[in-house]
Amino acid sequence: MPQQIEHNNNTYLFYDFDCGRDRGMADLRNTMPEHLKKKQKPYIVISNAFEGEIHFKQPDTFLEQLHTLLKEYPSDKVVLVMCDANLDANYKRWCKNYKEKIVIGHRIYFPYTLLQRTINHFNSITNKKKHLANKYKHYICMNGAAKPHRFRMVEKLFSNGWNEQGHITYLNRYGANTKHMANENFQGQELLLDFNAKTIDEQSNQEILPVQYKQAVFDIVNESIVSDTSVFITEKIWKPILHKTPFVVLGSKGTCKHLEKFFGLKMFPSMINYSFDYVDYPQRFNRLVNDNLRRIMDTPLDDINAWLNNAKTQSILSHNQTKLINTKIPSLVDHIDESIHG
Repeated sequence: MPQQIEHNNNTYLFYDFDCGRDRGMADLRNTMPEHLKKKQKPYIVISNAFEGEIHFKQPDTFLEQLHTLLKEYPSDKVVLVMCDANLDANYKRWCKNYKEKIVIGHRIYFPYTLLQRTINHFNSITNKKKHLANKYKHYICMNGAAKPHRFRMVEKLFSNGWNEQGHITYLNRYGANTKHMANENFQGQELLLDFNAKTIDEQSNQEILPVQYKQAVFDIVNESIVSDTSVFITEKIWKPILHKTPFVVLGSKGTCKHLEKFFGLKMFPSMINYSFDYVDYPQRFNRLVNDNLRRIMDTPLDDINAWLNNAKTQSILSHNQTKLINTKIPSLVDHIDESIHG
């Protein structure tokens, strides 16, 4: 059932979709008749801040179900919260493509849920591993759930012989969903450093980094999605920033630009060519590999370590860590209320 919060003379009913969309839909379905009868209607908040993608080039059952349940409710009293920086534009585009009227009047970007969880875990670490002046590997590349873009990256690391220059995990969390992509270079098999597909979900294990993490110069981040329209940032990016590790990310189009503009973070243009951030997938993948990973892997480890330890790179790493730790994270109800009422 929804959580009711009274805030600034407004009533907000929060439906938790992060605990499961089926459960959220069931709660919404069971309570809507009651809300429709009320003279003073509360705000209906669809809280799904752990997710960050709307599909408008294909059917989106999530939005379809929401529209079915909410179509009779005043649109200016309906709020959708997600972790997509382009949520507003993507929702409007979905409505236009499928000739749907605007049912969700407020589309609010809230990127802080995963960030807060990752910062909390980082702050809880009492024995933080010391920075290694000289790393042993060019990179680390950690992959939990098997996804096609992650398979492509790991396959590329193996096919070029770069697997020997880094640490790789491939857990097949939620199942071996990429076995059909197997070739002579990589078969989608389980690759472990610490936790496996089962133990990664226990307690806070998802936030824990393997001991090999500090041995690598770069974190090759394979984000949850490689959308060309949604910008969805998860703990996979927050971890290297908090642990002062340079990263190169295969994720949504515009991810690096968003990190700079919205969060005030700095990138690494002296080592990384960010032209990949502006093009659609799979060209984004190709540019990342050919314009960046190939050059990084061809650079002697001593030279990569020298770049890592120079004053400018260390200044960027310190700036980003400090910026992230000091991010003012609003409560969800404060953020919603401010977004709606100013």
